[in-house]
Amino acid sequence: MEETLFVQNILGRVGRRAVRVGQMWVPIEQVPDFLARFSKQIFALNSDRDHPYSLLGTATAIRYRGRGVLFCCKHQIKGYDPDDIVIPTDKHGKILVGGTRFIPMPVNDQNRDEEFTDICAFVFDPSKYDVPNFEYGFYDFVERDCWTGSVDSEFILLGYPTRLRNVDYDIPHIALKQVTFRGRYSAASHAVGLHRLQMQRTAQFSTDGMSGGPVFHLGLRDDDHHIGLAGIVMRGSDTSEFIHFMDVQALFSILRFVDTTIAQDG
Repeated sequence: MEETLFVQNILGRVGRRAVRVGQMWVPIEQVPDFLARFSKQIFALNSDRDHPYSLLGTATAIRYRGRGVLFCCKHQIKGYDPDDIVIPTDKHGKILVGGTRFIPMPVNDQNRDEEFTDICAFVFDPSKYDVPNFEYGFYDFVERDCWTGSVDSEFILLGYPTRLRNVDYDIPHIALKQVTFRGRYSAASHAVGLHRLQMQRTAQFSTDGMSGGPVFHLGLRDDDHHIGLAGIVMRGSDTSEFIHFMDVQALFSILRFVDTTIAQDG
């Protein structure tokens, strides 16, 4: 239902049958499934035979300068070794892989009270994985397509709510439910880069587990209808129809730090 309403709304906004996502033109009716691959369920490997992994919510996967970069929030992975954080390479979750590098947002005296310091990134070098088309599981990040602050934008959110999953270690069996729904801009927060969206959805569910998930926007530039990255979800609420996201400018900062770190390490 949510996906159907989403498609109908895009059709009403763009008046055409396809929209550009990165370098590809995607038929409108395929957009929800196309974007779904860039919203990842985070797994943490446990040293427990009976409970081999924990599920830590959602992450946003982008492709940047030939590398895969996975964004999530530090509070999601708190207490876990970054080397134990993995994501599935297929929709069935049969193959789990970890990043080749972990890079947290730098914290200093000037920014330590800001919410964007909760962001961290895992870098994936596609050449290190024997997985066909591995890089296509990461959104083709085009800087000019990113959200520039328009409050009239159509927002698209994706993620894996905690209460919509079913895990049974005895079978073993895991069933995940990914959601896609629209958002309407509400207000900017007092925190740098943090914004509030009102969720536009028909089903009711707790947004616990949505942290780290992607927020996309529908953009128009010179008759070029495109879907670009707006930011990542920082937190939601069990009782509110509002959700907070960190805008893409904060992600630019950590991407620059990724470049600097990799250059220094050679």
